[in-house]
Amino acid sequence: MTYRGALMPYRGALMPLLFLVAVSCEEAGFGLSAPVASVRVSPASVVLSTPGDTLRLTAAAQDARGGTVANATFRWASSDTSVVAVDGRGVATAVGAGAAAVIATERSSGLTGTAPVLVAGGPRDVLLHLHAVFGGSAWTRSGNWGSDAPLDTWHGVSTDDEGRVIGLELSDNGLAGSIPPVLGTLSELRTLDLTENDLTGPIPRALADLRHLRELRLGRNDLTGPIPRAFGNLAKLEALSLSSNDLTGRIPRELANLAELRDLWLSGNDLTGSIPPELGDLSGLESLIVRGNDLTGRIPPELGRLSNLRTLSFSDNDLTGPIPPELGSLENLTGLSLSRNRLDGPIPPELGALSKLEQLWLYLNDLEGPIPPELGRLSALDLLSLARNDLSGALPPDIGRLGRLEYLNVTANGGLHGALPMELAGLDGLTTLLARGTGLCAPPDADFQGWLRGVEDAQVAPCERMTGSRAYVIQTVQSLDYPVPLVAGEQALLRVFVVAGHATDEGIPPVRATFYLGGIETHRAEIPAQPTRIPTWIAEETLEATANALIPGAVVQPGLEMVVEIDPDGTLDPELGVTRRIPETGRTPVDVREMPALDLTVVPFLLRGDPDRSILDITSGLTAEDDLLWPTRTLLPVARLDLTVHESVLTSSDDGLALLRETAAIRTMEGGSGHYLGTRPWPVSGGFAGWASIGGRVSFAIPDSTVIAHELGHNMSLRHAPCGDPDGVDAGFPNTRGITGAWGYNFEHGTLRSSGRYDLMSYCHPRWISDYGFAKALRYRLEDEAPAAVAAAGAAAPAPALLLWGGVDERGSLFLEPAFVVSAPPRLPGGGGGPYQVTGRTAAGAELFSIRFDMEPVADGNGASLFVATLPVGGGWADSLAQIRLTGPEGVAVLDESSDRPMAILRDPASGRVRGILRGAPPLTLAERDLASAATEPGLDVLFSRGLPGASAWRR
Repeated sequence: MTYRGALMPYRGALMPLLFLVAVSCEEAGFGLSAPVASVRVSPASVVLSTPGDTLRLTAAAQDARGGTVANATFRWASSDTSVVAVDGRGVATAVGAGAAAVIATERSSGLTGTAPVLVAGGPRDVLLHLHAVFGGSAWTRSGNWGSDAPLDTWHGVSTDDEGRVIGLELSDNGLAGSIPPVLGTLSELRTLDLTENDLTGPIPRALADLRHLRELRLGRNDLTGPIPRAFGNLAKLEALSLSSNDLTGRIPRELANLAELRDLWLSGNDLTGSIPPELGDLSGLESLIVRGNDLTGRIPPELGRLSNLRTLSFSDNDLTGPIPPELGSLENLTGLSLSRNRLDGPIPPELGALSKLEQLWLYLNDLEGPIPPELGRLSALDLLSLARNDLSGALPPDIGRLGRLEYLNVTANGGLHGALPMELAGLDGLTTLLARGTGLCAPPDADFQGWLRGVEDAQVAPCERMTGSRAYVIQTVQSLDYPVPLVAGEQALLRVFVVAGHATDEGIPPVRATFYLGGIETHRAEIPAQPTRIPTWIAEETLEATANALIPGAVVQPGLEMVVEIDPDGTLDPELGVTRRIPETGRTPVDVREMPALDLTVVPFLLRGDPDRSILDITSGLTAEDDLLWPTRTLLPVARLDLTVHESVLTSSDDGLALLRETAAIRTMEGGSGHYLGTRPWPVSGGFAGWASIGGRVSFAIPDSTVIAHELGHNMSLRHAPCGDPDGVDAGFPNTRGITGAWGYNFEHGTLRSSGRYDLMSYCHPRWISDYGFAKALRYRLEDEAPAAVAAAGAAAPAPALLLWGGVDERGSLFLEPAFVVSAPPRLPGGGGGPYQVTGRTAAGAELFSIRFDMEPVADGNGASLFVATLPVGGGWADSLAQIRLTGPEGVAVLDESSDRPMAILRDPASGRVRGILRGAPPLTLAERDLASAATEPGLDVLFSRGLPGASAWRR
């Protein structure tokens, strides 16, 4: 104790010195570095041409943070000395043809790093080298790779009759690393498909040596750098797909040399510069898709020579100048998308010659002038989007000749004006007509108005607008020109806008409003006089300038009619010109809709291993009247909210998109017919606070009231409003700044909500809901949640079923989650006959099942979509199902016996409720499961799959 006390005064002085010495020693390389965590060999792979060639390799030791560990020493070795030898300095010498690896071992830690080495050999050696370079040990499927079996039995490899490799198809297979130039030595290759992997680095010029290549598909990777100009030498190439990478630079004009090219897909990169006019020489081209880049300049008129072209898309670039009239020569074109550029000038009337065109997307440009009447010749057209331009004039009557038209959007073209042509009433298939933000209007003709009422989504102002005093009934939001239906049973506010013909000191007079149902008076509101001067304009912005009355929810029922009497005692001077009765004769119909209850199940997720259980504090006492659900009840068309709080579900994923898919799988397995909302606290990986299927029944959101309402709005078909730079903006949204554009009312505070507030579906604050969004969501709910549709969705009883689920990920790649045998009601995804197909086959290729469908797009998913299906188990599937294959426009995804994506689903056998979805986990006992109340719960069933269900799963 004496010595310790004597030394203590020096401790404070010594510690800084010791720290300084430690830092100095480390910097000087005196052995106080961090522990070695990995070893890296450079170059990462080696190709030697002939025996005797040499190359010196170097090795570096790295710590856990990626820093270099000083003074590390290494032992060098070769995996096969008959192929390559290596000395103690890392000098590799080629010995004989073949594939091997040079290994560097760090002496103190024993950790190793390797560099694959190829000494000029045959195709087998090249493939072995590729397997090593691309991390073959981690591939999803690698059947027979590295074995002595014939090459054509190796997964993804095909050969010709002479044994030469002609096909290498390894899409969605877990390949990683850079593409080695040696791939260009497989000189007979016809097909090279490395789509949807984790490839990085530049595209090697050596691939241009594959002179027999017909298909080159490298899309949906992380490739960088330019497109090699030498690709113009691939004279036999028919398909070139480089979409969804990080490629930069210009589109090489040399690609115009590819006389056999049919498909050129370059979307979703960072390509710059102009579109090479030489591409017009590709006479056989059928699809040219280059959307989502940074291209500038004009669209070359030379593209009008592409007579075989079916699809042309340059949307989402920065193109300028006019649309070339020469595009009207593309007689086989079915889809033309030039949206989201800065194109100007008129719409060429020559486009009217595109007799096979089905979709024309020109929205969000600077196009000007009239809409050409020649567009009425597009007899195959089903979609015409011209929104957000500077178009002017009247809508041509010729548009009424487009007998197949379903969608017409001319929103936000301020120069368009006049009555819609009567000829439109002949478009029996039109479901969407959007003309807000224009001077176009609907004529009062009775037949036309009858037709317009049959258009599902019609946003057109009436030509005969009322003058003088007006009135409306508002719940959440209302518009004088675009009336919003009311929700039955919900209280409302009557606003009467008393207007004088000239300025006056007279106050607003008494107002009497009488409501009728079935011709019988059901309610009368007597609104007393007010001292506020009678305005000479309709002043929506203040309650003090209107006569207002609360209308009880019991009065607000379908079939409601209203009569408003202003100054019923006749005290005002008639010279003021104040309207005395609304309507002048008869009664005003009030559009009231009986809404189905919003059936909402909230699923709290617990992250395995995370001690945070705060989500249970939020959800355990949650009720339909909770503040967390106030925006949902108020800003969306919801009359009654039927809430169920699901038991907690254990998950091993904190990725929002994955949790959305898990929510969808839970809903399907449990036979849910309502909405399922997954939730867990922030932070959630994926960059957003919520995700939802657009027009579907599943969503995921952090426990934030506005985020929840936003995601449920997506479920009700709403896309984003244009504020805050969201993806997937609704092209029909009427206000370019993303504001509501209509006045709302907050019953909780008895206050108005400004028309300048941002829409709920934007990313900006403060938020309310637009009349456009509320009405659109209401119409969708009435159709999607009709009692008959809901009853049909939940009618079937649980039975043994095959759970199939997956979709398109945020990189645009198809994927399948592991399949399970579950007890669940059968349920197929919507849109039968859509572009996607799931097929189950035997090992011999015989088809066991096949379904076609469409997927539900995911808001904030960067193009992602999802599907879930439960197929009734067929006889013999247990013994014969060898492959599940998902195909679609994005490619192919496969589950087979080589799949290794372990997942466990935990389920309560008594209630059928899902209690856990664990990825990368073997079957677990309950004691290992970390559930919130595991100690008091009965045993849970554990379902396990690595891709295809195992033998034990079929026996359950």
